[in-house]
Amino acid sequence: EFRRVLFRSANPAHLYTGAGTYQVTLITGSGLCADTAIQSITINSTIAVNLGPDQNVCTGHSIILNAGNTDATYLWNNNLTTQTIVVTTPGIYSVTVTDGPCTGVDSVIITYSPGPVALPSAYINLCPGIDTTLNAGNPGMSYLWSTGATTQTISTDFQGVYFVQVSNVGCMAADTMTIKVYPQLLINQSNDTAICPGAQLLIVADGGKAASNYYWNPGGENADNITVYQPGTYLVTIKDTNGCLTSRSIYVGEFCFNDLYVPSAFSPNGDGLNELFLAYGDSIQNFQMYVFDRW
Repeated sequence: EFRRVLFRSANPAHLYTGAGTYQVTLITGSGLCADTAIQSITINSTIAVNLGPDQNVCTGHSIILNAGNTDATYLWNNNLTTQTIVVTTPGIYSVTVTDGPCTGVDSVIITYSPGPVALPSAYINLCPGIDTTLNAGNPGMSYLWSTGATTQTISTDFQGVYFVQVSNVGCMAADTMTIKVYPQLLINQSNDTAICPGAQLLIVADGGKAASNYYWNPGGENADNITVYQPGTYLVTIKDTNGCLTSRSIYVGEFCFNDLYVPSAFSPNGDGLNELFLAYGDSIQNFQMYVFDRW
């Protein structure tokens, strides 16, 4: 745009309020001599600098701040002069951007929060019926398990893969834990039974090839079978090749078959021998006798 000065002034300076190309003519007092100059005036647009909102960063991580305005001149409050900087510590970061006669300034606050420490993946072997506690570590943070639990630890005795996500102020870590449950030891054992005092009885609790050690109580024997001589409860604990313990009990009650003797004759003659006719027996509490004839 070309603008011509349409007024006279004795002031050698003039204030222009808009961009454009201006012509000024200098005229002598007599008006006989004159000289003309043309000056272009440009008004630069305002420099916009935006470092973004204040940010919270997880400990151990970094972020990049970008002042924008490519090809300008930059001066950060840490004396760096690049368009972008890498931030690894908390603090207030500001930058002054200069482009010609114009400048722009912005600042941002960077804070750091401790993020969760990721645990190495765990593989756990369990004996049947034994609970284990899975621990996500990182006390005081937030937890979410694949089971839906939100506690730092959970207890389980089930086989499977367990996943946990730990978070703290936007910082996250995840872990998996795999549980394997050994198969239950199969035992071929004697049924509950009975023994007559003075007799002996063989009882068995055989764990097969998977069994590595036996222990009987009472007695302390270390075999898959024992001989017992009296009633009682006999407990055997078997360790298998995986190191798991399985216990079984066998109850031995007291029982004797009745032993009954009835004589074929008696002699009630007063000599004190065979005076009474009656039945003899062991382990008999009571009985009834009926006599039909002399035989």
